[in-house]
Amino acid sequence: MRCRLPPIILVLFLAFGLVLGTACRGATLSPTAVECSSLYPGNAKATFNWIPVTPNGVVQYLDLSVLNNGFAPGTFLSAGPLAGDANSFIWDGLLPNTTHYFRVNTLSASGWQPSGTGYVTTLPCSTMAPVPIPGASVGAVIGGLLVADDGQFLGLVSCSLYDVDSIFNRFGLYGSRFSLTSIWNRFGMYGGKFGMYSPFNRFTSTPPYIFVNGRFAAYLTQDGFLFPKVTPTDLIVACGVDDYFEYLP
Repeated sequence: MRCRLPPIILVLFLAFGLVLGTACRGATLSPTAVECSSLYPGNAKATFNWIPVTPNGVVQYLDLSVLNNGFAPGTFLSAGPLAGDANSFIWDGLLPNTTHYFRVNTLSASGWQPSGTGYVTTLPCSTMAPVPIPGASVGAVIGGLLVADDGQFLGLVSCSLYDVDSIFNRFGLYGSRFSLTSIWNRFGMYGGKFGMYSPFNRFTSTPPYIFVNGRFAAYLTQDGFLFPKVTPTDLIVACGVDDYFEYLP
């Protein structure tokens, strides 16, 4: 949403030839510090810093995504609301060796004022698997985000047949058997028995991850050696979408 100015102020700006952009400028991003997480072994931690919009800022949100897509709805996580004068936030449990895109979005009297987009690549840290959410089950991962090992967003783990991001929307980018970003595409790199990042490839060590509230919850895989895991069949049964059995390779 663009920053809006009251009509009278807008007229004054236009009358005196002032630059409107300065009134709508968001927070200024500062260098980000990265390190390996001690709380979540194998994952990374980043300290995000910025100069807030003052004194206009009411609340702020730190948005984070592994996709460079302009923070499209449903593809990023938000930390907040943060105080209007907050200037840093520590985000723990991030994917290691991965580029993360971030921005600070400030809600002020004149509307939303997003900062520019910054990015940071986390450290490799360790080959250890991320620490899972205790007691993760099929029910616990519904509503999570499905992300490939290469960082590609693969959809929302949702039972909805109509949500545009649902992995069970047969006409969507993530639920169609013809989409390149769908796990149901038997001939794609994210689906089929031979796809490098496919949950159906029993020999791959890089199946998709399911994240819930920003934390790793389980692998989506048919592999018998990776844990914790949820299988595509588990999701089909839990969501009652039996027609997706025909999509199994």
